[in-house]
Amino acid sequence: MLYAFIVSKLSSESEDELKRHSAYATFNTSKDPLQLWLALEQLHLVTTVSKNAALVLRQAEKDFMTCAQGEYESITKFKERIDVKLRAYNSALGPTSQVSDERVAMTFLDNLHRTPYWQFYANGINIINADSTKVPKNVGELYQKAKAYVIIATTTKQNGNPVSFATTADIFLRSNKTKTPKGNNKNRANRKLRKTLFECAKSSGSQRSDMR
Repeated sequence: MLYAFIVSKLSSESEDELKRHSAYATFNTSKDPLQLWLALEQLHLVTTVSKNAALVLRQAEKDFMTCAQGEYESITKFKERIDVKLRAYNSALGPTSQVSDERVAMTFLDNLHRTPYWQFYANGINIINADSTKVPKNVGELYQKAKAYVIIATTTKQNGNPVSFATTADIFLRSNKTKTPKGNNKNRANRKLRKTLFECAKSSGSQRSDMR
């Protein structure tokens, strides 16, 4: 039933690609949902329709190198996305030529979003420049540091006094999703001006009535 459910959700294009998989006859006969899922994952790891090994490798490398953290994306979601891109890239490279752990870590560091992580990124680069042995050994080590990283965000009170608060980067991202609608101050000023003009006109009319 699970096998049939997965197949029912495939597009016609994906189903055609699946039937060309080298192990399709085997897992389609046994109706093994795990093997079906693994085959589908393999087919969709790289965003290209080409089956040429050189083109697949080129696209896989591009997808991995340009996998950057989104503006409001948590560090955990970013880590999950870059792991998927890495699997696709390693699969295209083959078992004898895999991406080194240090290169993965540096790609992860370089593609962090600069709004919450600019200081984390700068500190990491400065440490590496000062001592080449301090290059992160793997992405897991860097991820744990980034996840626990505390930033100092500066804002301003209504009276103009600057205030600072400490928070984790992910909380800072979520708290900054809400933006103040534009034009509120302008609309408030226009309403105040209309009210003042109305009161002046009313007062002027009352004075003319008293004179009569």
